[in-house]
Amino acid sequence: MDLFDNLIDDHRLILGVLDAMERFIGKVEAGAELDLVELNRFAVFLREFVDLVHQEKEETLLFPAMARLGYAKGGAPIAHVHAEHEREHKLIFELRQIVVRDRPFSSTKRARIVGLVHEIVAFLREHIRKENELLYPTVKSEFSGQTLEDITKKLWTGEQAERRIVEDAWLRTLATELASAHGK
Repeated sequence: MDLFDNLIDDHRLILGVLDAMERFIGKVEAGAELDLVELNRFAVFLREFVDLVHQEKEETLLFPAMARLGYAKGGAPIAHVHAEHEREHKLIFELRQIVVRDRPFSSTKRARIVGLVHEIVAFLREHIRKENELLYPTVKSEFSGQTLEDITKKLWTGEQAERRIVEDAWLRTLATELASAHGK
């Protein structure tokens, strides 16, 4: 599995969690109690896997490799994707802040949580679509086999490799639990 296959696999996992999160918040919209422990589990996954693990692969492996191919660090598409990562981070940070605040929530705050979850889900789905359909195929076609092999090796080697492997496994388990708990 090369770097792009790995990133797309991450996206499949993220989309599964987004589907579960949407079902979770749909029940809240229908009148179910807002389970803050469960909402926090979603927030942990988003922060740890999406905001840290997945983005780290793009920011520290993919973007530098793209720069070596001639893509400008401050130009499209690197700057655009980086700006989307920043927006994603801000949305996830807001969710994390809400989850740890005092209770009970006012109806206004509850509505903001519901709206924020929908905003996160829609934003991430569109971000993933653009990366899967536009960015990754274009960039992958420009890599030579050796370049792609070298970048892929960096995924699971180096001084942070053991930490990345353990975190990846734990977060994939959390994703499976969330999808299972909030299945169709």
